[in-house]
Amino acid sequence: NRIEQSCLMLRLIELNQEDIDVYEQIYSEIKKPILSFWLDDITLYILTIILKLLHKNNINIEEATVGCIGIEVGTLRLTRLLSKLGCYRVLGYDINDSMMLRFENQNGLGTTMENILSNADIIILFKGPFGQEEFQFMRPGQFIVSMIKDTAIDKETFLDKGIRDYIYFDKTKVSTLTPGLIRGLIDTGRESIDDWNIIELAKKMQKVMLDGYEFPDIFTNIHDIISDLMSFK
Repeated sequence: NRIEQSCLMLRLIELNQEDIDVYEQIYSEIKKPILSFWLDDITLYILTIILKLLHKNNINIEEATVGCIGIEVGTLRLTRLLSKLGCYRVLGYDINDSMMLRFENQNGLGTTMENILSNADIIILFKGPFGQEEFQFMRPGQFIVSMIKDTAIDKETFLDKGIRDYIYFDKTKVSTLTPGLIRGLIDTGRESIDDWNIIELAKKMQKVMLDGYEFPDIFTNIHDIISDLMSFK
């Protein structure tokens, strides 16, 4: 509150907090535009990947089971957003029991890693390790979205297993979106991007996303496109 008067907006990079309530308390008390790397950028990008993947493969979200391995603050919001979109089977696993409880508070279903790897249609790897022991539980026809940079299993091995698609998500890719999100917040006079705005924005952005699940690079007009897409009704 002391610094907001001297700022045009605030940008949260890392709070070292696992509780989504801490972030949302800050959002409610700060009266300047605010954007979080983990709660907004990461969540928006992954949700857009999921919507693009579903559309590309003609899968209804109501029929899909999403599994999250490793629970972060972004995982919590993503789970809530998927529930609002009609995805009622969002499974999650983390070795931290408190994170499992927070996950279930966002309408997720806490379970074992084995159950996720055996039953989820879309598996999101937020945290490792991930190796041969986990790999053996997977089945053909699944989709993998991985944020793990170094795994014992490479893309070719996943595809040889019968995985329908393997998408490596490097979190530095969100830098493509950030300038447009910041400009859109400031231009529209909004203080934050709420859940339904995130959902609406992800639906628009999946039409802009390329087939490789990336956005046009920063030397295109992608910043203007993202900013314009934030003109919510």
